[in-house]
This record gives sequence, structure tokens and C-alpha cells, in this order.
Amino acid sequence: MASCREESVTYEGCEYETSDPQLQVYNDLLIELVENEFYYLYLGEKAEELKDVLDKLNDPDSVAAFNASNARLQELKQEVANDTSGLKTIYISYKNHHKYVFDEFNAGLWERQWADSPIRQMLRKYDADSSTVFLRLHDPQLEYSASDFQACTFKIGSLEGAELIWELEPEQQQDAIGQVSFSEIQWNKQRNKGVLYYEFICGTKCGKGELIEFENMNGRWRISERTMLWIS
Repeated sequence: MASCREESVTYEGCEYETSDPQLQVYNDLLIELVENEFYYLYLGEKAEELKDVLDKLNDPDSVAAFNASNARLQELKQEVANDTSGLKTIYISYKNHHKYVFDEFNAGLWERQWADSPIRQMLRKYDADSSTVFLRLHDPQLEYSASDFQACTFKIGSLEGAELIWELEPEQQQDAIGQVSFSEIQWNKQRNKGVLYYEFICGTKCGKGELIEFENMNGRWRISERTMLWIS
């Protein structure tokens, strides 16, 4: 007997090709951040129905479970990927607008009472001198431009002459997810795990900056740990 129940849609993710292994790291992380971390702004008006559920998920592990298992979210992702005419845009930035955060952390983070802080524990995996690793994450990467990235559920744009998204033309601002910058990658000795800093700005009082660790999972680089530096 045939069932009348519709089968749920599972979004398979975005397939893309690059011969540059480091670019794949940045590209994989950009897709994960936009689709799962940046307040689902790439969904546009479709994100409204998720807000009530997301507001109750304060634990990062709960959010990750939601992203993987929520059937409606998978359907929305597939809808967005199928109709490219309405894709929102994330803009690639080449400037760290919150360098003062690093200066503030650097002024006190290496004092004895902070020896067991999450940041120092994270960075020790990459160098015994965690302060050196921290300073290496101070400046954004400049090697890859917006045209180097690929995605299926959003577009990637360049800020060009602007430094911040609210300096763009009104129609560009209307379709903007926000802007994101990445630091250079710091690898462990095996080069199977790395750490970088990213910052995301979506308005004058909207954004965040995090240190994220990542590793390869089933052929894609995925975020494994994170430490918040600032949020607005």
C-alpha cells in the first residue's frame, strides 16, 4: 500500500572543485559559517520560522545537532540552492576591524592567573608559546579574493572600495548577509588540524569574532572547537 506521506528533503551540501588545498579549508569553513553560524541570514525571509527555535539553543552542541537533524532547515537550504535568483551575498573583507580586541587580550592573557584559560589551552596545541600563535592570528589573510570562493546557497562578493557593508550601495546592503574576514591559518605539526580567527560584521551592532579550530571530516574541513573573543 502506497504511503501518502511526503519524503523529507536532505540537503546534500555544495559540491565544488579546487586544486588549492588551503583554499578548500577557507571555502569549507566559509560555507559552514554562513549556513550554520551567521544567524541564517542567507535564508532571507525564510529564516523567520527558525528564530523561535534558535533562540532557545544557547549551547553550541545543541545548535550543531539542530543544523544536522532539523528537516525543515534542510528543505530551506535546498530551496535556496534551487532558486539562485534570490541568493544573498557574503562580502569578503581583508581587514581586521577589531584589532583592539587582540591588544586587550595580549595585555593580560599571558599573566599567570590566565594560564588555564580556554584560549591558551587551544593555542598550545600549535606552539608551546601560545602568545606567539595568538599574535600570528592578528592580521587577515590577503591571498584569496572573493572570486576564488564558491558556494551554492549564497553569493560571494568583494567590498571593492568600501571597508564596511553599510558603505555599499543600498541595493547591495539589502541583499547582504554581512562581511567576513579570515586570518592566516596556524597548523599543528601533522597539518591535520588548524586554528584561525575570523570576524563577521552584519551591522553597526551585529557581529562576532571567534578563534576556531578545524579538522577534516569525511573529506571536508569542519569546525571542531571555538572560543569567542567578542560579540555585538
